[in-house]
Amino acid sequence: MQKLVDDVELPSRYLPSQATQRARQARLPERTSLEAALAQAQRDLPFQSDLFAPFIDDVEKARALPPLTPQTFSTSPLGGRLQSMLTRREGHSVALATLSNVHDAAAITAQSATLGGNGERVSLLDLKGSSESLVASYRERIGQALLAALVLLTLAVAIAFRDIRRAWHVIAPMSLATLLVLAVLRAGGVSLSLFHLIALTLAAGLGLHYALFFERRTGDSAEERRTLHATLVCVLSAVLVFGLLAASTLPVLRAIGLTVALGVAFHFCLSTQMARPRS
Repeated sequence: MQKLVDDVELPSRYLPSQATQRARQARLPERTSLEAALAQAQRDLPFQSDLFAPFIDDVEKARALPPLTPQTFSTSPLGGRLQSMLTRREGHSVALATLSNVHDAAAITAQSATLGGNGERVSLLDLKGSSESLVASYRERIGQALLAALVLLTLAVAIAFRDIRRAWHVIAPMSLATLLVLAVLRAGGVSLSLFHLIALTLAAGLGLHYALFFERRTGDSAEERRTLHATLVCVLSAVLVFGLLAASTLPVLRAIGLTVALGVAFHFCLSTQMARPRS
């Protein structure tokens, strides 16, 4: 028979049904039977006669205990785990079973349709597929928002400068640097996530500032040198800080750090190379 899944974690692993609990209690021996069995087992052994008396008392007490319920089980160390797998909705219980290492999802889906009864319904939820489709949808929406923001930003810069060529020297380095960061990440085998896109937005904002610094020239050489010095300090500080984040073992911090560090470096280099030449 084909093995469809390696392991199944059910809520009943931690809290069996009341029928199962009653059946297990019924299999516990009565006090007289247990005492006779222990006496037979202790024959010719150096045990004291009353050594197992606490054990006999515990078994007798377990035979009369009420079945465990989710409410009483919630006070145990495993109560939190059970609460994440068993909930109540609209007067019905919803149980979540976790499947590990699924080999044939289609076969499991077909078999799950035959399970259940007495008003019970079994549904198979592919958490990995659902999360991936959700992330892909958000990624597409963020990409559309970034494109719309780029168009609006271009119009705003063009209106502020009242010169298309000056606006080009500001927008072009930022756009090209963003594309370069995406190309480097994809060439390095990095799968783009929402955190990469958010970090790209941050890097683009910093790159826009660099391009504006180099575009707004006053003709004063001393002031331009001070501006360049301040910009270099900001660039080196950003690359150092986000470069440290890129070395983190946490995927979120590594994604943000690597993306922003690359973006800042590319934005600064392209802003200096694509700046409007002196008159």
